[in-house]
Amino acid sequence: QRIIPFGFVAFVLIGLEQGVLGLFVAELGTKLTKSPEDLGLFFALHGLGSAVVTGSALIGWVERKNNKRIALASLSLCLGSILVVTGDGWLLKLIAAPLLGLGFGGLSMSFNTLFVTHFSQKNSGLLNVLNATYGLGAVAAPWLISQGLVTGSELFIVIALASITVC
Repeated sequence: QRIIPFGFVAFVLIGLEQGVLGLFVAELGTKLTKSPEDLGLFFALHGLGSAVVTGSALIGWVERKNNKRIALASLSLCLGSILVVTGDGWLLKLIAAPLLGLGFGGLSMSFNTLFVTHFSQKNSGLLNVLNATYGLGAVAAPWLISQGLVTGSELFIVIALASITVC
């Protein structure tokens, strides 16, 4: 039953990603002297990445043929995390945004679906625990940064490296 530990890891990671994203992008905007509109574009592209995942799930034949959904979402989260940290220039940061969104949406949808289909009859509370692990990551990220334990860049590197384990 590898679904359970991988699901928990994935949800902590997407929680961390969401928790660090606002702080990191605000810091990035200051460093690159970007306007609020520019920063809004980053978040819009992130949302677009998540929407693509959700939209593709509504098309039955696409969903049936996509048996590598978790691996692709993990890879997308990894690449987006690396690119948002290492990419020089705003354009590369904007390319990272939909990759992060694809990873976020893909992992969330995939593991929620797996937990519902595999565990809802035996242990419906497991889905609640899965989603609670998202909250752990979402709270941990800003706390770790505010305590000076990690920077946003370091946290994105952790997300990138850990997302490989979910593949």
